[in-house]
Amino acid sequence: MNDVVDDLLHRAGDEWRAAQPPPPEIDVSRLRGRTRWVPALAAAAVVLVAGGLVYATGSSPPSEVEPASKLEKLVVRDGTTVRAGGSVVEQGDGTVKLCWDGVTGPDPTQCPYFVPVVGVDFAKLPMGHVHEGKRVALALLTGVWKAGTLTVTETAPAEDPNNPGKEDRAWNVLPRPAPCSPPATGWQPSKERPTDLYAYLDAHADEFGLPWRAKGGVTVVEVHRGDLDGVRRELGNLVKGDLCVVEAATGKPTLAEHKRSLARLEPLVQDPANAVLYFRHQDNEPAAYVTMLVMTPERLEKFRWIGESITLETWLKPVP
Repeated sequence: MNDVVDDLLHRAGDEWRAAQPPPPEIDVSRLRGRTRWVPALAAAAVVLVAGGLVYATGSSPPSEVEPASKLEKLVVRDGTTVRAGGSVVEQGDGTVKLCWDGVTGPDPTQCPYFVPVVGVDFAKLPMGHVHEGKRVALALLTGVWKAGTLTVTETAPAEDPNNPGKEDRAWNVLPRPAPCSPPATGWQPSKERPTDLYAYLDAHADEFGLPWRAKGGVTVVEVHRGDLDGVRRELGNLVKGDLCVVEAATGKPTLAEHKRSLARLEPLVQDPANAVLYFRHQDNEPAAYVTMLVMTPERLEKFRWIGESITLETWLKPVP
């Protein structure tokens, strides 16, 4: 990225941050409810659109840098062939942009998150229509990424209008079955929030994993340390209804580790330079979910530390 664009991104980011009110204090130990967070759309768009929505501005890599990361397969560099789906919008000046459809509004041409594209074949998009003189169509595009622009090599219609990019969307999950055998009478979960249980787990966060809700509303507790039978008896006194208590799998984070990860993730998600489109932490899966516009080498150095309890995916994905 050249110095002019670097300065523009830095300046836009500084101006945006200066205009924001102080963030509220967040108790990360209570982040169990559903959260949908698309940070400061209009303000973020100023930073992201400047310079073509591409590279994060320079920053020092974290002190805890792992030699490898599950995110490395997502990294996009100049010359990488990538694929993404969304709304293709033809501008009044003849230029075309591909919009991320996670944010929708009455005017599909005014999308806050997009990448410039060249070479789209509108004739191959039967779902195309005209909105106020601008051609708009849902598409799945494949092309070469260079200097913040996608040069299209393959134009295809989107098979699913609600998911034009054919994304796995790990955050859009259904509750999993409880990993315990149900009682003879079947699961009888409590309809009340188990606040006493959560308070106990918080007080022993190094001994347990993040509690989660399984199919049917059964609360699942994963034990890292302690006798399972003894833990079942002790925790059973804290909840009304059935509880599933299992041994935590090797490598799964403790509740304490998960809370530290969320605290470390929060400022990265809020920073417009990281182009985070979506953040979710839901109560029926023991993980947080992040969608980023594109993973650049610079962003990899900031996010490579994330572990088992955070799932990160990107909109622009390298083609294997």
